Amino acid sequence: MGLGGCAGAVQAPAPVSAEALVVRRIGIEETLRRVDAGEDVIFLDTRERAIGPMIQDAVHVPYSWLGKWAKEQPKDAFIIAYCACLNEASAARAVLDLQREGFTNAYALLGGFDGWVSAGRPVEVRR
Repeated sequence: MGLGGCAGAVQAPAPVSAEALVVRRIGIEETLRRVDAGEDVIFLDTRERAIGPMIQDAVHVPYSWLGKWAKEQPKDAFIIAYCACLNEASAARAVLDLQREGFTNAYALLGGFDGWVSAGRPVEVRR
């Protein structure tokens, strides 16, 4: 089990239109390309408890606070949600909710926190 726990099984919510929502995912390489190019990316740590390291400059928003946080963000913000769960379960749930709220650039990070660390990218420990 990853740091901070996971949301558990994820059930897709009922779609808001005739089209079913699909969790958009982004790979580590594409993420690194965007970050290294200086693009504005919001890393969203969706773990309920951010225990230990996090992606450097990430925003920790537990799922229970996501709705309030989302109301303060522009709908076109480039958001990469991550967690430490198998199959990005918590991040995927957050992305689905963000999509339902009209966010057009929300993605779950493939490989999550472990993938980021494996790529040798910066992390930080907040106290």
